[in-house]
Amino acid sequence: MDRRLGLATLRPIWPGADRLENLKSHLHLMHREGLISVFFEMDLGSSWQAEFTPALLGLGFTPRILLPHAGTGDLLIFERTGESS
Repeated sequence: MDRRLGLATLRPIWPGADRLENLKSHLHLMHREGLISVFFEMDLGSSWQAEFTPALLGLGFTPRILLPHAGTGDLLIFERTGESS
């Protein structure tokens, strides 16, 4: 989190069955903290992280940049700006 710049980056730990609700609660908290730009870092070398994609898209995240070989595999960075859902 960088409150001065109003941004935060989320990184997944494990895709529990509650991942959508977990993301929603994090977005709500970040909005309350004044963090309007939220990024989600997905390591495509860890296939389980792709399970977050439907939830991210449903919450208004957009794929923004692909960083080749920046993690276990490529890193896909999603961005969301605005209020939480």
